[in-house]
Amino acid sequence: MKGFKKFYRTGIESMRSRSIAAALHTLKGPSFWVWLTSAGLHLLVLLQWPHWHASAAATPQMAVPVGAVNLSVHTPQSPKSMAPPVLQNSTHGLGERSFTQADNLAAQPSALPSPPTTETSQPAKAKLDPSEALPQPIAATHDASDVLLAQSPQAFGGGSATATSAANTLGSYRAPSGARLRYDLQGIAKGFGYSAKAELLWQPDAGQYDARLEVSHFLLGSRVQTSQGQLTAEGLLPRRFGDKVRSEQAAHFQRDKGLITYSANTPDAELLAGTQDRLSVFIQISGLLAAEPQRWGPGAVMSFNTTGTRDTEVWSFQLSGIEPLKMPIGNLDAIRLVRQEQKPYDQRVELWMAPSMDHLPVRIRITQTSGDQVDLLLRSKELPNAKP
Repeated sequence: MKGFKKFYRTGIESMRSRSIAAALHTLKGPSFWVWLTSAGLHLLVLLQWPHWHASAAATPQMAVPVGAVNLSVHTPQSPKSMAPPVLQNSTHGLGERSFTQADNLAAQPSALPSPPTTETSQPAKAKLDPSEALPQPIAATHDASDVLLAQSPQAFGGGSATATSAANTLGSYRAPSGARLRYDLQGIAKGFGYSAKAELLWQPDAGQYDARLEVSHFLLGSRVQTSQGQLTAEGLLPRRFGDKVRSEQAAHFQRDKGLITYSANTPDAELLAGTQDRLSVFIQISGLLAAEPQRWGPGAVMSFNTTGTRDTEVWSFQLSGIEPLKMPIGNLDAIRLVRQEQKPYDQRVELWMAPSMDHLPVRIRITQTSGDQVDLLLRSKELPNAKP
C-alpha cells in the first residue's frame, strides 16, 4: 500500500512539473510501453477478426459427381447425396460423398464462367457428410472431395427403398459398346467456380462388365467409383460397387442371400430385382434407351432401386425430350432425363444421353440444395484401350 501511494504521488508530481513524455518515463517507462503495445495488438485482433473469419468461410471447397458425380469439400448439404465422383472431401455429384479440401479434393477458384442453370437454388439447411459428393457424378459434397466428386455427406440423396416402393424398370436391353469417355468438369462450390477433369470407362466382356468413373484435379487429388458385375439380357447385375476418395468403401451384392451388405457396417439392404448402384445406373439407362427408343418418350419415367456404399433408395428419372447441346466434343442432340426428388434435400440430377454416342451420357449435371454444382461435359469418346 505504501508503495502504491508513493507511486501515485510521484505520478502526480511529475504531471505537474514535467511534460507528459517525462511523466511516462517516471512511471517505470519500459513496463508502460509493454502494456501499451499489448493493448494495441489486442485491439488489432478484435478489429480484424470478422474479416479473417469471413475470408476463411469463403474458401472454396470442391463437391463432385460419381454415382448419380459429391468430387462436394465439406459443405452444408442434404442428409444424403448422389452420382459420379465430384473431388464435399459431395457429395460435390458422385456417390455418397462430396469432395472437400479435407479429402484433398477441395476446389480451387477459377476464372471460368459458372455453368448455366435455370433452376433457383435454395439455401442449404443441412450439413452433408464428407463420405458422399464425385461426381455422386463422383455429388459432391458423407455428402468433397462429398468437391471434386462436393458430393461428402452423401452426394446423392438418401433414404431406404422397400419392396413395395421399388418400381424397378425392366425390359429389353442393348448394352453400349465399350468406350472411354473424357469430360471437362465445371463446378461451383460456395459461390466459387472451379474446373477439373473426369473420365468414364465402360468395358463389357463375355457376359461381364467393368465400369470406372474418376474425377480428378491436378492439385486436389481424385475420387473414383467402380462397378463390376454380370451383363444379361435384362441389363446389368452389379456384384460390387466401390467409392474411393482417400480410402474405399464398398457395397456387395450377395444374390444367394438376397442382400446388399456394406463395408461401412451400415444395416444390410434387401436386394430387389433390377437393383443398380450409383454408377451402373447410368449404363443401365443407356441400354434401355438403345433397345426400345419408342418406349421412352417425353414424360416416361425410369425407376431403379439404387445403392451407394451405405444404403439403398429409389431413383426415378423422367424423360423430357431431345435437346441440342454445344459440347467440347461438338454439337449433339441428346435425350434429357431429370431425377425426381423424393425428399427436401435430395440432389437434382440431370442426364443427357446422346443416340449418336450409343446413348451414353454426354453430360451429367448435379446440383445441391446449397447451390453447389458439378457439370460434366463430354470432350472425347474413344475405345476402352485408348491411352490417356
